[in-house]
Amino acid sequence: MDRQNNRPIPEFEGYSPNEMQHLIYDPFGPDSPLQLNVLEEADYRSIPMLNLIRYLGTHLKKAGEMKLTAKGFLQVKIVADLYEPEQAGQTGFAFSLILLRIYGDTKRHDTFYAHKYYRAFPDLYEGEDPETEIEENPWNPAGRCYYIRTFERFLQLIGLVDIEKEKKVMNEQWTPEKHHIRYTPLFNRLVSC
Repeated sequence: MDRQNNRPIPEFEGYSPNEMQHLIYDPFGPDSPLQLNVLEEADYRSIPMLNLIRYLGTHLKKAGEMKLTAKGFLQVKIVADLYEPEQAGQTGFAFSLILLRIYGDTKRHDTFYAHKYYRAFPDLYEGEDPETEIEENPWNPAGRCYYIRTFERFLQLIGLVDIEKEKKVMNEQWTPEKHHIRYTPLFNRLVSC
């Protein structure tokens, strides 16, 4: 059983079931193959989300409180996520970091990462075959879900990926955007395997 749990699995990029268990349930723990490195102060200052928090904190400290003006008030709406299942892109997020660490030095399409992700987590894919369906149908909801949740709403916001968007018009109709993803120097300093 020990040999079985420690054997490399191709779908897990050569990581074992044991290592994947740590990636999923304790991604930054001592037994995880993924490690976050301590950054220099200048690196932390380059993270967009941390800059926003620092800015708000500084202004709140000066003002003592923060109030929303009538001009800034927006009616609150609850917007449901259009993608199912909820766990897609969130389960095994550390595996996405591993994929980016291995392949992110070169610009690659988001579908490249989606294929690898759903190959490792096939139960999260609602369809027949992620290998062909995501590539053949650029509007494929599973592929778009993974891209949006992992790259656009997570890694890009904290400055860990650069995303180049490419729009094309074919036969007078818009085709879906292609997204070319590459890790940033900050990612390279922060994440190691």
